[in-house]
Amino acid sequence: LGVGAAVKIGWPGVIVLEGETRRVEEFVSCAQRWRWKQLVVRGEMRVELASSGTISGDATSSLVDAARALPKAFVEFGPTEMSALAQLCRDAGLEELFLRVFKKGGQ
Repeated sequence: LGVGAAVKIGWPGVIVLEGETRRVEEFVSCAQRWRWKQLVVRGEMRVELASSGTISGDATSSLVDAARALPKAFVEFGPTEMSALAQLCRDAGLEELFLRVFKKGGQ
């Protein structure tokens, strides 16, 4: 899907996604059908990408990739690695968004 993800398994589980809006929404829709007890979107941040005129799918992907704060990869953290995920988000300038997992970040 072209979505980057940082996932902390265990309880509480956390999924941080990054990519084109429609692709992230598709991932979330799919994940909500998994056998989870509960999957709640606690926060989101949308960034408008500047472009001049109509652009193709490849150009859109390039714009998204250039604007990424997180790696375009699937990064998995173990059940005891919440602090490592927090540090990844902090380093990417996403600490406030990460804190929304615990209902501590601004809306």
